[in-house]
Amino acid sequence: MNLRALLLIFTAAVVACFVGFYNNFPLVFPDTGTYISSGFYNEVPIDRPIFYGWFLRHVSLAESLWLAVLGQSFLLALLLYYFFRQFVEARYREVLFLGFVFFCTLFTGLSVHVSALLPDIFAPMMMLGLGLLLLGPGLKVRDQVVVGLILFFSMAVHYAHLFTAFLILGAVSLLYVFYRKRALIRLRPLVVTWGVVLLSALLIPTTNWMMGAGFGLSQGGHVFLMQRFVHWGVLEEYLDDACPEKEYRFCEFKDEIPRDFLWNPESPLYKTGGWLENKREYQAITHDILTDWQYLRVILARSLETSVELFFSFDVGDTTAPQLEGSSPFETIKMRFPEHQRRYLFSRQSFRKLDFTLLNYVQQVVLLGGLFISIILLLSKKITLPQKMLIGFFLICLAANAVVCGPLSGVFARYQSRAMWLLLLPLFVLMARYPWFGRRWEWWEVKEEAEGKS
Repeated sequence: MNLRALLLIFTAAVVACFVGFYNNFPLVFPDTGTYISSGFYNEVPIDRPIFYGWFLRHVSLAESLWLAVLGQSFLLALLLYYFFRQFVEARYREVLFLGFVFFCTLFTGLSVHVSALLPDIFAPMMMLGLGLLLLGPGLKVRDQVVVGLILFFSMAVHYAHLFTAFLILGAVSLLYVFYRKRALIRLRPLVVTWGVVLLSALLIPTTNWMMGAGFGLSQGGHVFLMQRFVHWGVLEEYLDDACPEKEYRFCEFKDEIPRDFLWNPESPLYKTGGWLENKREYQAITHDILTDWQYLRVILARSLETSVELFFSFDVGDTTAPQLEGSSPFETIKMRFPEHQRRYLFSRQSFRKLDFTLLNYVQQVVLLGGLFISIILLLSKKITLPQKMLIGFFLICLAANAVVCGPLSGVFARYQSRAMWLLLLPLFVLMARYPWFGRRWEWWEVKEEAEGKS
């Protein structure tokens, strides 16, 4: 990769951080404090991997959180550059690459997620990495290694990214079975990509074990499942049926379960000992619920509802509430980055001056329009099968994201808005393949040549 390409990628990375610059500080979320603390204290959080915490610690050089934001923005821009280099002719590549980044920065939630001290932006990186390894027609070995490493890390920073990658690869593997005679998807890239995903899945429990947190993905998965059972009304029904026969500690509080079961200090979760103390009992309850059709059919119905609802929920702004004195982000940044405290306090986020009403309206029009065009192109006979595969791949990614995050966590718009802008990527790529786009560039070149002669 030459200097010109690196400057182009760096320019795109800086542009994508626009919301952070506008805010005068990277955006923070209640979870930001946990991520920073885990990285600096080398402690695996009970409910998430440690890798994003390490990313914040080392990429920031323990000096500037802006470096972490620029670092994740650069990785995203690099993957986008690879994508345009693979699927767009050199003649149009640079203008479309920068045009796409500018367009998504102005009219979608891309910049909001790039500018946040959260691992959310690694979800679209994971999808881009999968797309490049699976569909990239001529990706060099060196570039495959770079993309593979970014993909590997993108899945390791959050459990949802890993589960989503498995679901995407499962769907693509089915397409390979049905379309292998047309060579739509090649076997070797599919096997290599499965290898990267499986290694990343092994990395998390291995790291947890080496750091004394036990060999497993999460120490808190049983609690998050219980939270979902509470929201869906399944847990209360189960306890009413089971408590006369089973001596669960939960039964004593079955009529006092708050909706915010996970974080409410008066929740039965904390009255009976906390996350780890209740693990065996919650796992037994989960097993009973998931193996009984009476409850399972409710879970399946609610999962479908939340998946569809989340797919169409992509507003931004739910990560930008002020986090002032006493909050985890404030206290952690005060301790670890004291020189940032003044800028943190005077950011627009701290003064509630971030309003994304207009952006949300615009991106609804843009993304729903993009979804409509994508469906029309999939039904069109003028679009080749590989081009349809490109469009279909990102629709699969977005659907998988909703199917994983909706049922497991809930309908929070940031889960879908962090990746929904990828819907526009194949449309920009296909733009360069239509004659009118080439004619416009030919007109521009002729005009420049005539002006040079005069």
